[in-house]
Amino acid sequence: MKKLFILGIVALLIFSIPLNVNAESKKRVLIDIAHDEPISFTAGYDMFINQLTNKGFILSENKVKITGNTLNNYDVLLVIVPKSNFSPQEIAAIEKFVKDGGSLLVVGRGGSSLDTKKTREVLNELTANMGIIFNDDLVTDTQSYYDNDATNVIIVNIVDDAITKEIFRIAMKLPCSLTLTSNNSKALMRGSPQSLSRPYLSDPDKSGIPPKDPLNPISGTSIIVAAKSNVLSGKVVAIGSSTFIEDHMITKYDHLRLITNIFDYFSGNTGITPPEEKDLTYAELVFAAEEYLANNNYDDAMKTSDKAIEIDPSKYEPYLIKAKSLWNKRRFTDALTEINNALARDPGYEQKMEALILKGDILFSLGKYDEALSTYKIASRLNNSLFGVWYGIARAEYSLGNYQEAIEAINTALDISPTNKEANNFKSMLITIGDDVRLDEAARFFRTAEDSYTAGDYRKSRENYIEAKKLYTELGDQEKVNLINSKISAIDGITIRKNSIVIILGTLIVLGAGLVILVLYLLRPKIFKKV
Repeated sequence: MKKLFILGIVALLIFSIPLNVNAESKKRVLIDIAHDEPISFTAGYDMFINQLTNKGFILSENKVKITGNTLNNYDVLLVIVPKSNFSPQEIAAIEKFVKDGGSLLVVGRGGSSLDTKKTREVLNELTANMGIIFNDDLVTDTQSYYDNDATNVIIVNIVDDAITKEIFRIAMKLPCSLTLTSNNSKALMRGSPQSLSRPYLSDPDKSGIPPKDPLNPISGTSIIVAAKSNVLSGKVVAIGSSTFIEDHMITKYDHLRLITNIFDYFSGNTGITPPEEKDLTYAELVFAAEEYLANNNYDDAMKTSDKAIEIDPSKYEPYLIKAKSLWNKRRFTDALTEINNALARDPGYEQKMEALILKGDILFSLGKYDEALSTYKIASRLNNSLFGVWYGIARAEYSLGNYQEAIEAINTALDISPTNKEANNFKSMLITIGDDVRLDEAARFFRTAEDSYTAGDYRKSRENYIEAKKLYTELGDQEKVNLINSKISAIDGITIRKNSIVIILGTLIVLGAGLVILVLYLLRPKIFKKV
């Protein structure tokens, strides 16, 4: 009887152990920041960290030397652009961690600066025995790039793999290439036919005159910028640029999907959860809203942006998406509110420029030409080489009757973008109008009307608007005619209200006089006796 009791206890203990022991144990992530890595919980990678946290990963930072005991508590180690060496003991601990089934994400960077050269040296100490080498080079592409910079490469040559499922485009700023040294290694992303790899050689004697770069044998599709490797039961993923996890780029291209795929691969989860079956993170919502906007689905773009705002109202991205959507729906007043919300949340430099130009366009559409011009000029002081800024200035100056300023601004805009059809048509219109002496007369009437309106002389203002309208009609400037019609309508509205007040007051005076006469009649009827 006692034996049966003991066996029963043992059986109960056995069946009480969870069957899926790997369910959460594959989600413990250690982010190393002890080797001068830029990544941390507070420096430019917030959205990446939030993305992992919302997917159930448990994150910790490592600020001390890595040991085997430390790694025993984790399943994934991240080493992102380190700049100081790992000790031999740390390297041995990391190698054992991977061989025992751990996962390692290592990210490098290309270029010739001492920092980036050191990064590749440090990473190669870790990965040399794992089948992947970070090359001392910089990958460029003269056809597939962003922000007008060939060192900001857009990778489109994607190798089929679970990690690259549903991946089509990945941005890499200053990427380095990789070399595979093991049959257990596999390329995940490659260069395009026109991609180039520029090697950077060291200057061993510190003479300041490095040897001339030789012709690099790696080019085109031979260039590898992302790879994976299996080391016994462990997994290694290596990528030549950290752009895809940085806050300012994480929602662009297919970066969010790549992050999901990498960590699904690490955790053993190969399935993709449909969006409707999971709670989307802030980053995923912003990404989805941008996709809706790109496909002209403005209502869903705004709804999705609102959900992102519910999660984090302090960030500018969803407000900017809403402003663009409202602008395209011609809801200019609402768009102005949202673009101001975006600007109030300290967007990055490029996003701020985009937001300022959009704000100028919105104000222009609302007929607030002075405010639009002021906004465009603020943008021009930050960057005077953007087409949108000068095209906006040209339209605003013209609408304010400043013909010469408009010509100068449109010329600058066309210097930046000579083939822009709208700008060329606008300049042609300005030249056609400028050849006619009636333009100056029309502008004079318009300015007089504006000044009279400001002074409250609505009659004079209306008369001058009508004269200006006649001339602009003859000149074929329908945009100006429409503006003047709206001004005349506004004056007529004011006049009608004034006339109504006068009529009401006159009526009240007549009624008051009649009442006085009636009271006198009742009190002193003798006054009204016939003579």
